[in-house]
Amino acid sequence: MIVIEDSMVLIFLAKLDLIKETKSMFGNVVIAEEVERETILDTRLYPDAIRIEESIDKGFVEVKKVKNGKKVNEIMKS
Repeated sequence: MIVIEDSMVLIFLAKLDLIKETKSMFGNVVIAEEVERETILDTRLYPDAIRIEESIDKGFVEVKKVKNGKKVNEIMKS
């Protein structure tokens, strides 16, 4: 499993059309709801946003709710 915590990484994967390959290499690709919002909901008109949305719809990317934001912040700092 790979967890993509930064919107920029997901955007670059979409621009390079590598999201499907990422799932093949790492298994599950997981993003937080906030990453989904930043990459799709706020930017629906961009081609990479469309690719990301399609990847979520097709099951290449899974969106999960962050249960412990404090823990995420600790992990990101380390």
